[in-house]
Amino acid sequence: MIAPTPGLDPALEQVYRSAVYEIDCGDGRLIRRQIDRIDAQADAVLGQCGCQRSWSIVTPCNPHSVALDAAENRRRLLIMRADLLTAAWHFLDAVNYPATGISSSDWIEPGFCILDQEPEQILGLAVRYQQNAVVFGRLGDAPHLLAVDFKI
Repeated sequence: MIAPTPGLDPALEQVYRSAVYEIDCGDGRLIRRQIDRIDAQADAVLGQCGCQRSWSIVTPCNPHSVALDAAENRRRLLIMRADLLTAAWHFLDAVNYPATGISSSDWIEPGFCILDQEPEQILGLAVRYQQNAVVFGRLGDAPHLLAVDFKI
């Protein structure tokens, strides 16, 4: 049995755990990651894309898991992209969707795979964009959820 993520609503946690986190590594290379699953091939591709130690998935869309309209989510995505560029963080485009597939749900969230930033930095970004959780992984390990503490 997988231990729950402290500070995260159990129903939302189940949704996040069952999602697919797809990372666009360029040149047609898409990798799909899931929580608590080690994937050496995906890690190798991330390494080829410049990842040296860790990666995170963060979306600015649908803050606190409350659906926004497509235009507002696009606006938030552009702002986050500008923030990442300003910070000079290395990132790739990503999209999160249910494991049942993209065509099966309207709950598809574009975001970013941010490379080689520490969890504290990623959680700070998640607070700014009002996200409940982020995905964090280290090369060679299974990715896991980090709940966002809005007191930081």
